[in-house]
Amino acid sequence: MKLRNLALNFAMTVASLVVGASTSLSATTVDFTAKLEGGKKIWAPAEVKVEPGKEVTLKVTNTLTEPHGFEIAGHVQPQVIGAGETKTYKITPKTDGSLKVSCHLHPAHVPATIKVEKKK
Repeated sequence: MKLRNLALNFAMTVASLVVGASTSLSATTVDFTAKLEGGKKIWAPAEVKVEPGKEVTLKVTNTLTEPHGFEIAGHVQPQVIGAGETKTYKITPKTDGSLKVSCHLHPAHVPATIKVEKKK
């Protein structure tokens, strides 16, 4: 039964990442992907949740055919991720709140959100 629950939890986590839903509070590694969805350039997943004071590794991949910007104000200075490129960053949010993940090169692109909140 434990193995079945573990497999189900894993499948649900993978599914949430694929559709751009929230990941769990215990996430320490987050995969962000710049991609085209419904004719719009987005960061996916659209939202992730992390705990304050815990280091988070951000693996950022650009699947688009042109460079894409990546920025998290106060945590990651504006970066350029080349087409097909992956870069890794580490952040440690200190307090509860929301961090906007955006493309400084193309402000009209749909941003993502990192919600920082204590585990309940």
